[in-house]
Amino acid sequence: MSWSLQPRWEGASPRPLVRPGWRHPDRRHLDRRPLAWLVVGPAVAWTQGVAKGARKSAERGGSSGTMRFVKESVIDASAAEVFAFHERPDALERLQPPWQATRILQPPTSLAVGTRVVLEIQVFGPFWQTLVAEHVAFEPGRMFADRMVKGPFASWLHTHLVTPKGPSRCVLTDDIEYELPLGVLGRVFGGAFARRTLERMFEFRHEVTRAACEGSSTRE
Repeated sequence: MSWSLQPRWEGASPRPLVRPGWRHPDRRHLDRRPLAWLVVGPAVAWTQGVAKGARKSAERGGSSGTMRFVKESVIDASAAEVFAFHERPDALERLQPPWQATRILQPPTSLAVGTRVVLEIQVFGPFWQTLVAEHVAFEPGRMFADRMVKGPFASWLHTHLVTPKGPSRCVLTDDIEYELPLGVLGRVFGGAFARRTLERMFEFRHEVTRAACEGSSTRE
């Protein structure tokens, strides 16, 4: 004789072994999964957030992790005047924002290719970081570019461009391609802070340049 279990009607699913809401009187048999997810759940959510932030950073700066910042300002002075301001021996010192403690150890002797600049920037309290930049491109009266050799960024290429818009007007552009340290973690947790810092710094620099060049044009 053979025995087989058949459902009461065709297509019926078997009854659950345990009724919903039932708990074994011995607490050692309680389901531990809800308690585990109190710990694992936030970790999974954090990981997904990091991945999402990394994707957004990559979309803004490219798959290599390079990010970009561009600041443009219209200045009512000739392109020649604005470019000449950057060639002044004291230009770098004047462009340093007052809220950032900086020591200029080796100012640029010119904007020509190969010229190096050495600064020290206060990071926190008594701690200072050395920054070394080298000029890598130069077109007199139009543009120059410098690359960071040593400093707080994993990479940094800064192009200064002056575009004439008439005999007494031009557009000053600072175009920076940079990469933060620590790869994805640096972009996710430091990307917004780095951008705010650059926006504040170059807003100050452009205002200084505007005041110096437009004031010079007015006096003439």
